[in-house]
Amino acid sequence: MKITLTNGIEIEVSAPPTWRAYELAEKMHPAIEVPVVTSTTVTGAEVSMSIDDDPEYLRKVAERDDKVAETASDLYLLFALKSVVVPDDFDVTDYAEICLWADPDWEPRKGAAGRKLDYIHYDLLAGAQDFALIQQIINDMSVIDQEAVAAITASFQR
Repeated sequence: MKITLTNGIEIEVSAPPTWRAYELAEKMHPAIEVPVVTSTTVTGAEVSMSIDDDPEYLRKVAERDDKVAETASDLYLLFALKSVVVPDDFDVTDYAEICLWADPDWEPRKGAAGRKLDYIHYDLLAGAQDFALIQQIINDMSVIDQEAVAAITASFQR
């Protein structure tokens, strides 16, 4: 579906495969292994116990969960805006001074998809209302109305 953003640019929005974005994000950030403590009993047998309430483990899991959510959100945007073309004159380093002030470790994303994502985040979507508009369009595309439910139900009836 075509929409016009607040900056006047017209773009095509596609319904993203949400489950696929999350699945890919999970693969990009492998699960954190639960720490295990092994001890030897008086009979010489080894006994292993997982320590799933270890503070360091819980901190790493929380960090990983945040990374998965952020990556899934970025993939979701890339899927939804797959037809967006990054202009040749787009240079994310135009935003470097601001980004480095907020995050001294900031650097442009790598690869073509990273460049496209930088373009979407820093240049294309001018404000929160553009993000909200895209989300609303995606939600509208995902809704199954009563007519669709009736048609699907009728197709299963003999």
